[in-house]
Amino acid sequence: LPLQLALDKGTDLQVAIRILEAQDAGVGITELKCDGKVVGDDNAQSLCASLAAHACSLTALDLSGNELTAVPPAVCDIVSLQTLDLSGNAIAELPPELLRLTELRELKRDGNPALAPLAGKGVAEIFEYLRDGRLALLLALLHSKPDTSAWDEERHGKGTKVMRRSDC
Repeated sequence: LPLQLALDKGTDLQVAIRILEAQDAGVGITELKCDGKVVGDDNAQSLCASLAAHACSLTALDLSGNELTAVPPAVCDIVSLQTLDLSGNAIAELPPELLRLTELRELKRDGNPALAPLAGKGVAEIFEYLRDGRLALLLALLHSKPDTSAWDEERHGKGTKVMRRSDC
C-alpha cells in the first residue's frame, strides 16, 4: 500500500528521521509533505539523505515554504522522485545534480524569485538548461588560458619570453 506522510511545524525532525531509519520504516512511503517552515537548509539536507537511503519508493516530496536558500544536495540522491515541490522558498539556483533525477516529471519552483527566468518551463526544458550550463562551464574551462605571467617572471626572470606549445 502506498503511504503518504506529512510532517508539520510541531514535528521533531530528528525523531522523524530516526523513525525513518529504524528497520527501513521509510520503505513504503511514496509521498512526504514537509511544507510550511518544517525544515530549514540544514535539516532538509539530513532529511533528504535519510530519505535517499531508506525511502526507496518515494515518488513525491514537498519542501515548499521552508525558506530554503538552496536545493538540498541529498535530494538529488532520491532517484525515485517523480514530483518535487520547491515552491515558496528563496532558492537561488538549481544544481546540475538534479539531472540524476531521471524519473522526475514535475518540478514546482514558483515563489523563488531567482528562478523566475525558468517560469513556464517543463522538466525537460529545465534539464536541457542544466545540461547546457554544465556544457558551457566545461567549454569555458577548456578554452580559457590561465594567466601564468607572474609564475613565468618568478621562474625565468622579468622580461623573459617563455615559449609555450600553444604559441606555436
